[in-house]
Amino acid sequence: MREIRFRGKRLDNGEWVYGSLLFVPYTGMTYMFPDAARIVKLSEIIPVDPKTVGQYTGLNDDTGREAYTKDIYEDLDGKRFVVDFSDGMFTANYPHEDRLIPLIDCLNGSKFVGIYHENPELLKGDGNA
Repeated sequence: MREIRFRGKRLDNGEWVYGSLLFVPYTGMTYMFPDAARIVKLSEIIPVDPKTVGQYTGLNDDTGREAYTKDIYEDLDGKRFVVDFSDGMFTANYPHEDRLIPLIDCLNGSKFVGIYHENPELLKGDGNA
């Protein structure tokens, strides 16, 4: 069974935090906490920017780095893609080519270049490095 985990940027200091996700519709706030399998202390529940939340895909790249949605990678041809979730699967979204490929088919050999929320400019241009 795949581990379900998220990451998001803290509202108070902008640092990335990893863990389980909690959205409170009444307040519209999004929180992260370290472990869904145990009772957590109130101090462990961290407000995060919902626009920065990414889900762990269950896949790691060749360096062992965990792949999350909104990560940007460069494939073996030098074209950049963003990790996304579409049609019930994690995909490599090539925005300049309007195509989606199952992430599992193109993550091997691809190089991590950034996170969309920190570096959206990495996807500008024709998609080549």
